[in-house]
Amino acid sequence: MARGEKHLTAKDVEGLKTPGKYGDGGGLYLLIDKAGSKRWLFLYQLRGGPRRTMGLGGLDKVSLAGARDARDAAKKLIGQGVDPIDARKAEDAAKAALRAIPFFRVFAQEVADAVPLKQETSRKQWKHHVGPKCCPALQDLRIDEITTRHIVDTLKRDWTTTPTKMASVRERIERVLDAARVDGFIEEGKANPARWKGHLEIRLGKQRHKATHFKALPYEQIGSAYARVAATEGLTARLLEFAILTAVRPSEARQARWGEFDFDAALWRVPDENIKTAEHLNEPFIVPLSTQALAVLRTLVPPGPPPGDKVPVFASQDRRRRGAPLCPRAVTALLERMNLKPIATGHGFRSTFRDWAGDCTSHPRELIEQCLSHKVGSGTELAYRRRDALSKRTIIMEEWADRCTDPSRDKVVAFSKARSAG
Repeated sequence: MARGEKHLTAKDVEGLKTPGKYGDGGGLYLLIDKAGSKRWLFLYQLRGGPRRTMGLGGLDKVSLAGARDARDAAKKLIGQGVDPIDARKAEDAAKAALRAIPFFRVFAQEVADAVPLKQETSRKQWKHHVGPKCCPALQDLRIDEITTRHIVDTLKRDWTTTPTKMASVRERIERVLDAARVDGFIEEGKANPARWKGHLEIRLGKQRHKATHFKALPYEQIGSAYARVAATEGLTARLLEFAILTAVRPSEARQARWGEFDFDAALWRVPDENIKTAEHLNEPFIVPLSTQALAVLRTLVPPGPPPGDKVPVFASQDRRRRGAPLCPRAVTALLERMNLKPIATGHGFRSTFRDWAGDCTSHPRELIEQCLSHKVGSGTELAYRRRDALSKRTIIMEEWADRCTDPSRDKVVAFSKARSAG
């Protein structure tokens, strides 16, 4: 403040009531408007520029001492050739940008919600893999703050003990960060810290693990096992019986609805959203129904008017799941009650079918794989032989149903060993 320049006191600031502008020196003024409200102004001029007025805040939030500190900080910028108003705008913009960048915990869940997946169970797994249990250290980081060190620390603990799971976690973190770049939250030229090739593979190394497979009953025992299932009462037993005869995944059979079946043509059109693999995207998988499979379905048709197309064939009777398919664990629980779980799984019966078809029939491998909803060959080739493949698959499924329902062809082997489904 220049010598002799008048300045305000705290008492002046509180006591002044008349509207007007009262100087404190150095370009700082207290402005009182007609309504009696008071606020601070800083008047300044850069060399060669126009005079400018910078608001420093109202008296209710900024004291005299605070206003002087703000004035002095602004004058320091002016001395450096920086316009304090422009500097404040830039700072506010930077703060706003930081507030707009989401935290990993929020953005990862948004990405998981947007990923095109066929089944909600897959979406739950997706969310779990980027959630607090799998990625605890990432949750409270802004999406643009995540570094390679954060990723390594997240993955390394379980990298060798649960390799399949952690590989999925890494892939999903990478996808989240890619999405953040697309949305402008990460600068375009910045490399993804979760990328594998030439990056994390150097730090984490290859995972070495022995693949585990679903337990599968040897086909030499399928007749006796099927007879036990067929003799068991209850809707879950009919579900497993139907899944064995059609060689579909238990989850696909469990979600079957009456509108998917053509009894006259003996066909079941499984919607693509119920099929585990992406090989049938936007098209149903057509399952030829054997005489025995149709017979199982007919026992389940309720009396009275035909059931609605959307009504589940294997509808739960649990009040909490009323109108929904049976619980996903229903087949496993049934196998436990039947003491078959140590040697067989619901999914493993698909492997039993595959082993039987490969060992005991002369049907081409491609047709056998198609029976399991595995696509083999080029799209053009499959398009031309679709009708022929369906008729031939019908023959395979009839032969399989005949084998399942004929325990006399089983070898006399105790239910004690099982192969693993590949």
